[in-house]
Amino acid sequence: ELGNEQFKASNFSKALYHYHFAINYLKGLKENGANVDQKERIDAIMVAVWNNMSSVFLKQKKPQRAQAVLSDALKADDSNVKAHLRIAKAYTALNDTDHVAKHLQRARELAPDDKALAAQFAVLKRMRAADDKKSAGFYKGMFAAMNNNNNNNSDNNNTSKTPDDEAVALDEQVVQLDE
Repeated sequence: ELGNEQFKASNFSKALYHYHFAINYLKGLKENGANVDQKERIDAIMVAVWNNMSSVFLKQKKPQRAQAVLSDALKADDSNVKAHLRIAKAYTALNDTDHVAKHLQRARELAPDDKALAAQFAVLKRMRAADDKKSAGFYKGMFAAMNNNNNNNSDNNNTSKTPDDEAVALDEQVVQLDE
């Protein structure tokens, strides 16, 4: 709760302090004699805290950190839609379209009517279009360079030689070496 108050006040470093404190406290509870039901409740709270931490990291433009805490959240609860959406945002910032698609697809499986998904899929579509455009430019440049090399090579060889012509020329060189 203290972390959330600091987050709302845009005191992100203080919010992170409280979230880290909560995670460490919850880990201690979980490791020191919690029963199965208590561990499940602790895991649910930890997932919520990791989601909150990821919001801070995304606000701070630290997508790798957000991705790391969300990976922990998803290990604890792979059915958490919010974690899948946020990790997709982190991967978007990292320009990793494959992971964005993977997590958006999983979120869609879990919550097909979630309106936030449509916006994130639109972002993914734009990312893929930009990647396709970059790839097309790269390959266009690569093939242009290859064509230039081929043209230069054919310019250097004014006559077009057949394999038989090349074999005869090679034989003539061998004969000259023998003499």
